[in-house]
Amino acid sequence: MQARPLPIGNGVTLDINDTSAKDGVSISFINAYTDRAGAIRTVPGCTEYADTGAGNVPVWSYYSTDLEILVIVAGGRIFTQTAQDGELIEASGATISSSSPPTFTEDADNVFLAADSVIYKLDGAAATAVPNSPLHVTGLAYVGGYLKVKGERVHGAVAGDTHYSDDKANGYSAWETYNNESRPDALMSIVVAYEQIYNIGRTSLEVSYIDGTVPFSVNKNAAQHFGTMAPYSVVFDGESLYYLTEVAKSRKIIQLAGGGSPQIISFPIDVPIEKFERVDDAQGFIMAWAGQNGYAITFPTANAVVDEQYWTGITLFYHLQSRAWIILGQWDAESGTYGPYRGVSFTFVEPWGLRLIGGRDGKLYRLKATDDWDYAYEPEFLHRWRDDGAKEWRNARQVSLGLAGQYAQFPSIRQCGAYRSRQHQFIFSDMTDAGEIFRASIKTGHISHKVPNKKSAAMYRYDVQCGQPEFVLNGVVEQFDILRG
Repeated sequence: MQARPLPIGNGVTLDINDTSAKDGVSISFINAYTDRAGAIRTVPGCTEYADTGAGNVPVWSYYSTDLEILVIVAGGRIFTQTAQDGELIEASGATISSSSPPTFTEDADNVFLAADSVIYKLDGAAATAVPNSPLHVTGLAYVGGYLKVKGERVHGAVAGDTHYSDDKANGYSAWETYNNESRPDALMSIVVAYEQIYNIGRTSLEVSYIDGTVPFSVNKNAAQHFGTMAPYSVVFDGESLYYLTEVAKSRKIIQLAGGGSPQIISFPIDVPIEKFERVDDAQGFIMAWAGQNGYAITFPTANAVVDEQYWTGITLFYHLQSRAWIILGQWDAESGTYGPYRGVSFTFVEPWGLRLIGGRDGKLYRLKATDDWDYAYEPEFLHRWRDDGAKEWRNARQVSLGLAGQYAQFPSIRQCGAYRSRQHQFIFSDMTDAGEIFRASIKTGHISHKVPNKKSAAMYRYDVQCGQPEFVLNGVVEQFDILRG
């Protein structure tokens, strides 16, 4: 009898045919990731933090560490909070879009925001318009005393240019424009990184900086021929830029590490991205938990089959530590399928120790810490498989994780049938997603242990954390006999 570890793989591999995924190639990780030690863990669930009362609308938030204020936008309404769990104060005086994602920035004195609108300055419980602000602002940044925006001028309606204000000392009251010089095209998104301005057009990226005279000049050596068709996909995490673009006549996601040369990071998910009905409405955000972080991008109108399921909308997450993609999804117990991830945005409020997820239902959630999960029952996970290319899964086996404090557990299951190649799925569920079912799923490729003969699986033994309120799968060892003939 032989004993070998199951080569489970890492992240999703959605650019190859399922039948081509052999030993060591994963198919999909949903709400699960691989840590630096190779253990499989689950993404935290959520618990409700605040209800804006705006109804079933997306929620976005922004926290200013300098001004110690949390700004929440939902359904065209603006709320502020100045203390953890404090009262939400609605700011009056602003007319912003109820459907467009807002854009935020700040100087040393105020938070500014816009959402397909003019720019508003938050002043306590009021929002006042910045004088002569461009219209339909969907991108907003502050650098060196100036406001930079993507919008339209009050007079002349110059769309697609970069607009910049007079300096702070003059109240940002006068506005001028410029366009990308290397390849003039309509501005799609604007980001300030490393004290430079990244002007991302439809087909180009141009970097400008404050030269003290003009006041902005172009860093021609930093220009790239990679623009974006999805302005809200552009995100800066403090180290790298990420966005959806077009490379060699196909859709790709790129990372500009350190703001420099672009690297394609989307190869494992390129095929489904090509199938999505729309990508121009994709929205990106940075998300972090328990020392993990990465780039999430939601496609609200994907309307495509991904990993044997039809997704109306889907969130894909690039996990930086493992450099692998996973899927974030919200389990629908009624339909038995995943839907788009609960969150559309993420905010880290460091002084309060909160990681906040903006939901799609007018509510703000916090990522739930694993050490405060309360198990009043014996948690378990499911292991099921299908053999020799079959599409039907065998009945799942239940594997106990032990009661709280029962650490010295070495769970196993026996008499597991015969096969030539076997595809495995591991499923963990609990009630940690804001009172709803949280469900993580890991699916392997077709495992044969590189032995063509039929094998009889006598036992699966699980190296899994037991007695703790967290699912950690360190590996699975299979004991099997090789059958002759």
